[in-house]
Amino acid sequence: MDNVKLKTFFEDAYDRHKNVHNPLVNWDNQKLTKVRMASILKCMGAKVITMFLSRIAKDFKQWSFGMPDLILWREAKNPAVNGLVKFVEVKSETDNLSEQ
Repeated sequence: MDNVKLKTFFEDAYDRHKNVHNPLVNWDNQKLTKVRMASILKCMGAKVITMFLSRIAKDFKQWSFGMPDLILWREAKNPAVNGLVKFVEVKSETDNLSEQ
């Protein structure tokens, strides 16, 4: 699935399932809107999203923790190309970053 179709697929699925209980989605999050989520997914591309969802499906308890503290992304000018995404987790000097 190309990135444009992926973005459209997500936006349609978001509208169909909005407010349906889902432990992975906080529908009240005002900062992570449908448009922003679709843009981030488009930048990630199908291969990365598949890897991410596969890990959650195989071991939900291990991989279902919250979102990172900061997500930075930039869509590519060419819609057929993945953009850039950085997931940033902020830790104190006494805290450790886990694989999740």
